[in-house]
Parts: sequence; C-alpha cells; structure tokens
Amino acid sequence: MFYQVFIAELIQDIAHKYTLTAKEKDISIRPIFIQDSPLVCADVALIDRVLQNLIDNAIKFTSKGGVITIELNKKMKIIS
Repeated sequence: MFYQVFIAELIQDIAHKYTLTAKEKDISIRPIFIQDSPLVCADVALIDRVLQNLIDNAIKFTSKGGVITIELNKKMKIIS
C-alpha cells in the first residue's frame, strides 16, 4: 500500500535500528538530509525492506572503523 511519508524520517528510523549492530563492528552510520525533507507517496513496507537490505549489506562489507553515509538529495523534482 502507498502512504505519504517523510522520507528522511523513515531513513532515520531504519538507520537507528542498525546502530547497535554497526557499533559492534565499530562502524558509524551517518545520515545526511536536505533541509526540507519532502513528503513522498511510497510503499513504505517496500522502501523499508530496501533500506534495511542496503544498510545490512553496507555493515557486512564496511571495514572496522568505517562510516556508512546515507545521503538524501533533491534535484528538481527527483529525490535520490
């Protein structure tokens, strides 16, 4: 189902869930967001799963002491 969600809040919540796992490997997760995070219409469950997979893989393949950066950008009407 599609719902309106502030994408930065969703990313922040998911990143927070992985804080302990990352700390066990001495890895930092650093979200970087644009000033006015947009409200988007999205399949929240699917976006949640994609972000979890990305962060999980980033933790697996980041060396001890590394930093995982999650950056949210907006150019024109495209969010990346």
